[in-house]
Amino acid sequence: HIHHMELSPDGKLLATASMDKTIRIWDSHSLQLLKVIGAANAFAHRSSVNRVLWLDNRVLASAGDDRILRVFRLELLSD
Repeated sequence: HIHHMELSPDGKLLATASMDKTIRIWDSHSLQLLKVIGAANAFAHRSSVNRVLWLDNRVLASAGDDRILRVFRLELLSD
């Protein structure tokens, strides 16, 4: 169940915030999954992720039911 989704400022990436405690990063054109931020990441949310907000094309903020604001710098494959 997706709570929220948002395009990066350059329109290349789509971030989704999910009930399953994950943030997923997608290629906005092909919808290919590029990255999952979840339980394997020590800084991931421990409960449902409710919102995502791009601060720039590689920095993403998120908020969840754990009442914590997280900020992630994404290291993705080359543009």
